[in-house]
Amino acid sequence: MMGRIRVAVVVPSRAIGGAEQWIRDVVGRLDPARFHTTLVLPPDLQLARHVDPEGALDRITVPLREPGPGADSAFGARASKGEARLLRAAQTVARRGFLSWNRRALRSALNPGAFDVVHVNNGGYPGASGALAAVLTAHAHAIPSLMTVHSVPRPYSIGRAIERRVDARVAGAVSLVATPSMAAQRALGDRGFRDVTVVPTGIVVPDAIPDAASTRRRLGVPSSARVVAMVARFSPPKDHATLVEAVQVVRRGAPDVVAVLAGDGPLRDAVRAQADSLGLADAIVLPGQDDAFAVFRAADAAVLASRHEGMPLTVIEAMSQGRAVVASDVGGMAEVVEDGVTGFLTPPGDPAAVAARLVDLLTDADNANAMGAAAYARYVSDHRIETMVARYEEILTRLARHQ
Repeated sequence: MMGRIRVAVVVPSRAIGGAEQWIRDVVGRLDPARFHTTLVLPPDLQLARHVDPEGALDRITVPLREPGPGADSAFGARASKGEARLLRAAQTVARRGFLSWNRRALRSALNPGAFDVVHVNNGGYPGASGALAAVLTAHAHAIPSLMTVHSVPRPYSIGRAIERRVDARVAGAVSLVATPSMAAQRALGDRGFRDVTVVPTGIVVPDAIPDAASTRRRLGVPSSARVVAMVARFSPPKDHATLVEAVQVVRRGAPDVVAVLAGDGPLRDAVRAQADSLGLADAIVLPGQDDAFAVFRAADAAVLASRHEGMPLTVIEAMSQGRAVVASDVGGMAEVVEDGVTGFLTPPGDPAAVAARLVDLLTDADNANAMGAAAYARYVSDHRIETMVARYEEILTRLARHQ
């Protein structure tokens, strides 16, 4: 009978978003009688506290390096399409260049004999150089590796020749890839990954969530307002600008509509400036980081206007509160939002379509409530945290036994 399985969980990025919340929710719930977990992460105290708020896990800090601002940064958002393509190509070259540095940094952390499985957390693909380096290092040390890719891989950049060489190395080294959507599974297959399994995202719903009235008071939202909510990092892929434009359209016929855009990130000030320029200062509330469940409970409908996604936590959080969701039809969104049943899907970057669907929900309470009930039922059947944790425990156990 084997003892506890020793798992190294590699957290390569200093950014805090859905992928890092996933670590906190899943890794912290692995059965301690069966798994001994060690976090391998950059020396960033805020990140460490976020993914392990109780300080219950062992930690190894590693000076991982990543390329500078990319196309998904505030800097990239100001670039033209041609500049953005060059920026992505430059990141491809830099990511490959950092592979050797990061492999050297990880060599002692992922010491042969110290771990039974290496679990690499990668927000997207190619994603973080440190994530790819961890897979290659684990392979060199004959340790099975699992890489979780949270978003749908990007298309190849103009540096595709370099990307394909890296893909071949990583695909040949990783034992298994897990991803939350079939869309991501297909895209990874197109990049040469053959062992890819789908594990739908599960979420942790707090036992106590503030009631809608108290949250509206705290946010300064009138009790009589019709509220739409989006909880997401303010970064280019989330495309808050499309929702702000949609709110301008909705307000022409419904002046009591208020949009709560919770979260933080490099484009928050730009979104505020956009709202002010459109005369929406009283219609757009930007509370910063907030309790997503409380915000969605206080709303009448939820929105996610992203241009690029995998299977976002925020949509499932809204569904857990019985809210219909208007979401862009990108990535794995259609696997969680069933158009016309649990919400509506709209083309990405289409404010008019978003506005039309929001009007549908805000002016037809019976339909909105029916969709909200269907959304909650979908959360219960497919997206509970217990289901996802059990699936990862099974995968980690299987990989460790085949070491």
